[in-house]
Amino acid sequence: MLGDYGSAIVYYDGVICQINKYTKQLDDPCMKGRWHACTRSLQDELEMVKEIEKEIQLIKESSPMKATHEASSHLTPSSGQFSPLPPQCEQHQTPPTLITHTPRGIERRASEPVVGDAHRGDLRGEDVQAMDPDVWQPPPPQRAIPSRTKPKASTVVPVNSSNSGLPMGRLRRANSTGHKGVQPKVDTRRGRDGRRDTPGQEYEGPDEDLVALLKRDILDTSPGVTWGEIAGLHEAKRVLEEATVLPLIMPDFFKGIRRPVRGVLMFGPPGTGKTLLAKAVATEAHVSFFNVSSATLASKYRGESERMVRCLFDMARAYAPSIIFIDEIDSLCTSRGATGEHEASRRVKSELLMQIDGCFGHNVEPGQHVMVLAATNFPWDIDEALRRRLEKRIYIPLPELGARRDLMHISFKDVDVAEDVDWDELARQMEGYSGDDITNVCRDAAFNGMRRRTAGMSLEQIRNMQADAVHTPVLMDDLVEALARISSSVSKADIAKHESWKGEFGSV
Repeated sequence: MLGDYGSAIVYYDGVICQINKYTKQLDDPCMKGRWHACTRSLQDELEMVKEIEKEIQLIKESSPMKATHEASSHLTPSSGQFSPLPPQCEQHQTPPTLITHTPRGIERRASEPVVGDAHRGDLRGEDVQAMDPDVWQPPPPQRAIPSRTKPKASTVVPVNSSNSGLPMGRLRRANSTGHKGVQPKVDTRRGRDGRRDTPGQEYEGPDEDLVALLKRDILDTSPGVTWGEIAGLHEAKRVLEEATVLPLIMPDFFKGIRRPVRGVLMFGPPGTGKTLLAKAVATEAHVSFFNVSSATLASKYRGESERMVRCLFDMARAYAPSIIFIDEIDSLCTSRGATGEHEASRRVKSELLMQIDGCFGHNVEPGQHVMVLAATNFPWDIDEALRRRLEKRIYIPLPELGARRDLMHISFKDVDVAEDVDWDELARQMEGYSGDDITNVCRDAAFNGMRRRTAGMSLEQIRNMQADAVHTPVLMDDLVEALARISSSVSKADIAKHESWKGEFGSV
């Protein structure tokens, strides 16, 4: 940058010498290869610096500056007129062709007009200022290198609206996530044939890029789970139907004190069907379903998680009626003031509580409400304020005898079962098993026929088998064998703890 190329050459030589000494001491061939590559790169730069130094010396020793000095000596200071130039200066002498390096990598020949060149034309009619060697002419315009790709047009939208969580004056690109914002969307209210009927409202706000991300990740327009796919849990189905389906059928009735509940909490041991119940509610009620987890609302940026919570509820109101299902809510809304609670977690809880309160305002039309549906295996860890807002707290217990029998029938609906299977006996042996445990037993029993058929066979023989050869009916022995291998995943102490919390805080 300082133009001291002579000193730079000395430094280059010193650095290359030190690297060579260090490389000889290395034993790792990989590291040696890296240092050799670095040395070659420095040598290439050194050669370039040497060429530039030679060109500078040639320019200094060339005749143009000397001729300029001689031409300036023929000026008459008193009269301001030029005296005749010597014959050797009247003819244009072409300097040697040199290539100089410009900062932008554009090559320029020394025969082109150079700063300080005295031969820019006929010197007899030039101005006195043009003959002054201390006056530098403006450099010639450089041509820009054309780009091979067209610049991408980006739309920048200000977000200093009152609805935005960003500071005033900050700009966000509308297409920063690679999406074209939220396109006009039809409502997810579907008829009995599963098709959408009426157009819904499009989300309008400053955070369309964030809404597009939420729409892609958590909006499930068709969960596809019905009441018939869930065995038992008749009381839970009744409460959920009363809280979600009936307000849509009779919106004029659910007003005032009869307004729909703001939220429902489903708690119980793991594997009892809480998530399936939430999806069945969305399917039966024909509403938009937002499946949220703690990871969905997590962000490393300050204030981003609160903005995502606000955008989630704004989006749910735009697509109302809708259900926001928060699975494992205990990981998102533990008790405030607990040991080790982070400030960011506390702000997210506060924003979530305020948004749940805002689901039922004076400007909410009948039948266009937003309900929060939550599920947890640890209800005793939930914040008290959130527990109050989740007005219905339903206990989802382990399946009873009839539910266990129905669940086995549902699991084997696409599999042939032998006639000797005693469903009642199996249901009695599965006491204490959760719904997931029973499904695992049925799945393992369905594999036993294939295991018997392929026992002792090579992979080539199995590959050449007919597809129907392994489709054997499930026998009673298969189910007994699977039941002996798979134990219950729920402890009695866990069940007792849930029943104790139900007796203290349950609300159906």
